[in-house]
Amino acid sequence: SFEQMRALVGISRNQGIRQVELADLLDIQPITLVHQIDQLAGSGLVERRPDPNDRRAYQLFPTQAAEPHLSAIKKIGKGIEQEILAGLDKGEAAVAMKLLRTMRDNMAALKSS
Repeated sequence: SFEQMRALVGISRNQGIRQVELADLLDIQPITLVHQIDQLAGSGLVERRPDPNDRRAYQLFPTQAAEPHLSAIKKIGKGIEQEILAGLDKGEAAVAMKLLRTMRDNMAALKSS
């Protein structure tokens, strides 16, 4: 599902992240994420490892089996990005992406305040 792939990408970009931190990053409820992680782990795409700093917590890592899925997600993302940025030169595209990231960060700051 889209949600599972989003979680997988989040884990890939933040290897060793704890479930609660990933839930916050993805802006979803921790209980919702647990179900997604259970499914990803059951499919052999994600591995839970004990957190050396907190024996009650687990860190999340993508497995080798996740690599083809992550490659496919990246390829799809690049195609979408090319379509969205069509007609912009590299400088304009860079500015557009910077502006979008700033707006995303501003929205996150509003939500947490």
